[in-house]
Amino acid sequence: MRTIIEITAVGNGLMEIMHWLDNAVSFAHIDTFPTDEVAEFAMMAGILRAEAQMAGFTAESLEAACGGDISRHLMARAHSASTQEIEKDR
Repeated sequence: MRTIIEITAVGNGLMEIMHWLDNAVSFAHIDTFPTDEVAEFAMMAGILRAEAQMAGFTAESLEAACGGDISRHLMARAHSASTQEIEKDR
């Protein structure tokens, strides 16, 4: 059985990786990347995974922050950003 301290530590770690992920995606402009190519997002996911590991996070924590699939998460963010941009231009 896990203690409340262990659960809190896991929760705080997830918040840290999510904060890092938001910053990394914004910095690299991944959320505005002009492609629907799955291979492009897979390549970006690999780069993001390596950068997360260099920042001290595990690949598993990044995958958890992305809902289990890094490239799908990036594609969803890019799609959401482009949809918001279209709505803003109307």
